[in-house]
Amino acid sequence: MADLTLDIGGRSYPVTCRDGEQEHIQSLAAMIDDQLRKASAGGPAMTEVRGLLFASLFLADALKEKEAQLAQATSENPMQVSAKASDAPTPAVPAGAIRALESLAERVEALAEALEKPTAKA
Repeated sequence: MADLTLDIGGRSYPVTCRDGEQEHIQSLAAMIDDQLRKASAGGPAMTEVRGLLFASLFLADALKEKEAQLAQATSENPMQVSAKASDAPTPAVPAGAIRALESLAERVEALAEALEKPTAKA
């Protein structure tokens, strides 16, 4: 486990994370800090808790928007999202390319079968 300090909204927060995740956690903290600055721009009377609440709402809104975009892209082109456990997006594969690969696979299989047959001696 690794210990690190996150600076958000002018305050330091000591946290523990898995080894190797420090840079990722720091980048998340930077996103939160950026959103907190945007929330605080609304007025100087914002408390720390209220600022963090609005920063969280901004980030949640951005996440919802990305989820909606992904869902729309997936419904328009089901080949765009992989069926892996991670559900990481993958580039869309045109149907023509899939047919060409299937045809090529059939030709390779036919060639392999032909090569496996014993040749007739003349």
